[in-house]
Amino acid sequence: MSIVLKKENIDPRVKIFIVMCISTLAILINDIKFLSYVLSISILFTVGFKVNLYIVIKKFKRLFQMIFVIVIIQSIFNSEGAILISVFKITLLTDIGLIKGIEYILRMLIIISSALILSTSSSVVLLQGLLKCKIPYELAFMVCIGLRFIPILSEEIKDTFIAIQIRGIDIRKLKLKKKLELVSITLMPVVISTIDKSKKLSASIEARGFRKYLTRTSIYELKFSLKDFILIFSIIVLSSLIVFSYFK
Repeated sequence: MSIVLKKENIDPRVKIFIVMCISTLAILINDIKFLSYVLSISILFTVGFKVNLYIVIKKFKRLFQMIFVIVIIQSIFNSEGAILISVFKITLLTDIGLIKGIEYILRMLIIISSALILSTSSSVVLLQGLLKCKIPYELAFMVCIGLRFIPILSEEIKDTFIAIQIRGIDIRKLKLKKKLELVSITLMPVVISTIDKSKKLSASIEARGFRKYLTRTSIYELKFSLKDFILIFSIIVLSSLIVFSYFK
């Protein structure tokens, strides 16, 4: 007996397809204007899938702090274009470097916002969607476990830095060298803890007979609805319009 998933939830295969289309556009396009169009589409779908906007803005805010550094790096390693800022005859910023830096930031924003769409599906449902896409079970399971470990790792890092601040260390007032030393020291126990959890998880799934049988069954059954087909048609049309306008 199978249980058909409630249709207020979009089929995970549709979400995977949308993320693939948006991410592919972000990689193919090298133009600020068209990348802005893709970012707008990505945010539109993100809002449509009821992703927490506070999380999106928070992640975007962190990336905005990296804009200046990325632009400087792009300019240093790219001598083309008109020089905008130079110090002791060393080029720090060029117009082409500025453009490349903005393009990189837009790509990162597109990928992050589109990836948040997958977070609206549970790991069980997402796993079934990957299996329906003919992805091997071991690979699909690995992807779902990886997605589940990312927030756990993030929370452990936050807890570690909170514990440091409770001990009276103001990280913001430390010099850059001290900050790097602190990060290298605190990340090691977090990584070790994550590896230890992965070992325990591996032992747990092996004890439950993982990969004992060639095929696996599920109580869930995925079926496309009219809403799913409309979303697929919409992303195909939007992607085609952007690609046609960009390459014409």
